[in-house]
Amino acid sequence: MAAITRTALVTGSPERVAAVRAALADRDCEVVPVDDPHALVEVCASLGHGAIDLYVQLPVDVAVSGGTVVSRLHAFLASGLLARFEAVSAVLGILRPNASVVLVAGNLPAELTVPDDRQARISLLGVLVQAILADTTPIPVRTVVVDHERTPGEIAAIAVDLAADHPRVLSDVAELYPEMNYADWRLAVLSLAAIES
Repeated sequence: MAAITRTALVTGSPERVAAVRAALADRDCEVVPVDDPHALVEVCASLGHGAIDLYVQLPVDVAVSGGTVVSRLHAFLASGLLARFEAVSAVLGILRPNASVVLVAGNLPAELTVPDDRQARISLLGVLVQAILADTTPIPVRTVVVDHERTPGEIAAIAVDLAADHPRVLSDVAELYPEMNYADWRLAVLSLAAIES
């Protein structure tokens, strides 16, 4: 019996896209790489409705500019985290039923000259997960946020089978929020379980 080929869309910075593309190809995926965010809408339009089984959204390198901390922070958020929402908007229509969406955390400015709150950034990615699930209902789409320290092989494995990495994902929640009390941690884990099912 021939292996089933899945089609994966991978977006992010060029070096990250290349590494995850190779790891997905090793898992019998046909990969559509997009390392230029300005090309994503056109690529999605060319693929057509329901063309993608897997979407991996990797971090991008964010250039921060501006004369004040507020303007630099605005540029960082607009070009990094908030641009992720725009990218997902472009991708929603090309996801197949039972598609997997992996959002890899980690957009950071080249120089940390802006205030950073990692927990807030992860929380906003969690909001994006909930928005994806709301916009794709009733079509089942499995969605997860993973840490940027994952290897390309780990990211590819999670994209191909989100459930295979469930214990590690749960431990990532504990590591991301070490100051959480048990009740808050439990809610986070239950929310994650609902996201992955």
